[in-house]
Amino acid sequence: MSTRTTAIDQSAVQLPLLAGKVAVVTGASRGIGAAAARAFADAGAAVALAAREADALEQVAHQLEERGARAIAVPTDVCDEEAVIRLIETTVGAFGRLDAAFNNAGGGGRGKAPLAALGTEEFDSVLGVNLRGAFLSMKHEIPAMLESGGGAIVNTSSTAGLAGAAAGIAPYVTAKHGLQGLTKIAALDYGGGDPRQRGRAGADPHRPPRRAGGGATGDGRPGGADAPPRPAGGGRRRRGLAVLGRGGLHHRRDARHRRRKARRRRLKATIERNRP
Repeated sequence: MSTRTTAIDQSAVQLPLLAGKVAVVTGASRGIGAAAARAFADAGAAVALAAREADALEQVAHQLEERGARAIAVPTDVCDEEAVIRLIETTVGAFGRLDAAFNNAGGGGRGKAPLAALGTEEFDSVLGVNLRGAFLSMKHEIPAMLESGGGAIVNTSSTAGLAGAAAGIAPYVTAKHGLQGLTKIAALDYGGGDPRQRGRAGADPHRPPRRAGGGATGDGRPGGADAPPRPAGGGRRRRGLAVLGRGGLHHRRDARHRRRKARRRRLKATIERNRP
């Protein structure tokens, strides 16, 4: 009897894009957050899922495990700093590192109202989940990523962070404008001055229907979130981090729209001047 040994070229074996990487997704119990978690898992990453709704979060974690992924559910209110610290510590404790984060938790409030009719608590609540939550998440994600050698952060913004979007949603518009600035300064602090703006306006077929105040985010609260992002990004890095915000495509579309309007105005003025 003879045996045959076959040599395998390890360089020819293609591993998933994010094999060996670990990602945190907030607002992960449904919609865009759950879709992003599936994208991370399909790319080979281990995923820590965070949201306030524990039962829905466990269901998503179970779905990922059925797909062969490593996943944990960590019920988290991103407005609570102790809860965010626990999320990051649990993630690193379970998987040993942190390489990527998709900060998707957000909300648009209870409904539309003109600015002077807004309650102070309502304003503070919307800024809390959309802006304070992103700040707390990044504050504790960044040190863990630097300990792991670097990483990438994506914050879910909105076209409301680039323009007024619609009347009656002042807290949400204010929060998303603030999130754009927070993302840019984080990129300047840790990303080598490269705050890349990416985003699409595509609808997520799995997200809940829109409600007053601007849609629904990944954990079911109303808000403006666009299509799922790429799981992680590379690019120019000064301290090993890439920090991205989503919404840039709408900004470019708005610029094209303004240029078209300017051309129409010039054409109309030319016609008026040349009238007999």
